[in-house]
Amino acid sequence: MSDAELIEGICSPRFEPVRSAFARNFARRGEHGSAVAVHYQGELVVDLWGGWRNAERTLRWQADTLVNTQSTTKGVVAALVHRLVDEGELGWDTPVARLWPAFEANGKAAITVRQVMSHQAGLCVLDTQLPPGGALEWDTVIRALEHQRPVWAPGTRFGYHAVTWPFLVGEIVQRVTGKPLSEVFASELAAPWALDFHLGLPPSDAPRAAELLTLPEGRDTTPLGAPTPYKERAFRICPPLPEITVNSQRVRALPTYGFGNARALAELYGGLADGGTRGGRRLLSERAVRAMGDTEVTGEDAVLGSMRRFGLGFWLHYPTRNAVRGSRAFGHPGLGGSFAFADPDRRLAVAYVMNLPGAYLRAANIELAVYRALSQTDR
Repeated sequence: MSDAELIEGICSPRFEPVRSAFARNFARRGEHGSAVAVHYQGELVVDLWGGWRNAERTLRWQADTLVNTQSTTKGVVAALVHRLVDEGELGWDTPVARLWPAFEANGKAAITVRQVMSHQAGLCVLDTQLPPGGALEWDTVIRALEHQRPVWAPGTRFGYHAVTWPFLVGEIVQRVTGKPLSEVFASELAAPWALDFHLGLPPSDAPRAAELLTLPEGRDTTPLGAPTPYKERAFRICPPLPEITVNSQRVRALPTYGFGNARALAELYGGLADGGTRGGRRLLSERAVRAMGDTEVTGEDAVLGSMRRFGLGFWLHYPTRNAVRGSRAFGHPGLGGSFAFADPDRRLAVAYVMNLPGAYLRAANIELAVYRALSQTDR
């Protein structure tokens, strides 16, 4: 039986192009294990999974398989922050140092929550030499961020804070709520909307987690773009420990890594695409959801060296990229190719997760198939 024949799940007839694209990814493009889900006008219309969750191809991908979603996690955390702002617990223009006093050192006193969320803080790198494995220690990274001086005047430029953003935002959430980031997410979003998504993998769920694989010949998955002074440092903030792999529980336990499936991401973004309501339960106001698609910065990203448009925690549609999405679509991609987004104009949400990096073409095929299905049925 071929990998393409191992696909399971549901697919509405009008979204049959998505099933076909998903199958082609296995048959022609080297997909190993993955899942895709589409939420449309209040319903989960696609929920497909297939392939293998380990390198040896002995464990099949299951309906409840969890996988590390890399930076797709940032969009999930952003949704949580929008909820806290919506509830009045946090303000976009609040100075971070008012919540986190030690943060003000070395020229950071005026940095706002808004600037952190939209990658304007100039804290994309760490000058402090972290010890091997230091990036896996929350307090070690937080102390380094407290001592870090912005590499540009905050608010004057923007650049993707690839590794530091989850620590900065997570610490803000913890200072406001007095609770660990993973616990706040679980109580504020995951439990109310019944999302099988976790910030940090609980040890009890380790048996159903897919392995993250490595690309053949060690090909780099750092995003392409023009060279910049910050790119390599932004993505690699400390020396690795050879004995600690991306699949070790020490790595998996970090709340900066989300573990979930395409279904959970599509349900989260589906609730946002529907104005903040899922299953009759409202968690965000329509005003808060509209703010998710608002532009904070646009132009050349000082870290990635390419044109980008950011909102408050979300990647937004840029005219030369993701052209099929609506102009107010918002979401977040992950290193390797995973993605999730909402297109409120169509009440649409799409999510794709996988365990073999280098999936950018496979992801694009899925997204194009979704919009192709909509265009065919809307004629």
